[in-house]
Amino acid sequence: MSDIYSWDWDNGKKLVADISEWEKKYIDIRGLTPSEDGEAIAAIVQPEKRKIKETVTLQDPCNIIRRAGAAEKFRYIVNQTCENFVEMYPNKEHNFCCNAGGGLAVLAQWTAHKARGNKVKAEQILRTGAKILIAPCHNCNVGLKDVIKYWNLPVKLMFFDELLEKNMLIPEELKA
Repeated sequence: MSDIYSWDWDNGKKLVADISEWEKKYIDIRGLTPSEDGEAIAAIVQPEKRKIKETVTLQDPCNIIRRAGAAEKFRYIVNQTCENFVEMYPNKEHNFCCNAGGGLAVLAQWTAHKARGNKVKAEQILRTGAKILIAPCHNCNVGLKDVIKYWNLPVKLMFFDELLEKNMLIPEELKA
């Protein structure tokens, strides 16, 4: 494991891999650099090759959307990787909370109480008809997992990394 204190955290300065040969072969290949809100995350997919076919919806995490303004960046990633994206309403900065932010995610003794009290979120998810719910935030993921289980919702919960993994194209020379 590398020493994080020696890492160059300035975006664009840390060479993760020499991609000069890949840039000639593949569309939209860019060097991966640290990014707090997913700006560079879509660079590793080739949307015309593979997309998620099931209907998906997106949880807008309160903090990331309201404070960091990542709503459109998240939608860009989803639209580049999924064929059928359905918005929840309300959405973006007006979306209903997952009930797990601000440290509530760790209060295991209140799990059923929080999930039962979040019927509005369960109904919001169901109205989309989505089979996949993308939750970019860890707290949202924990809270929504409880909502899905408590209300027996027919959706699969995903982080962005799983979404991207399903869309990545691995060059033949890198396959084991």
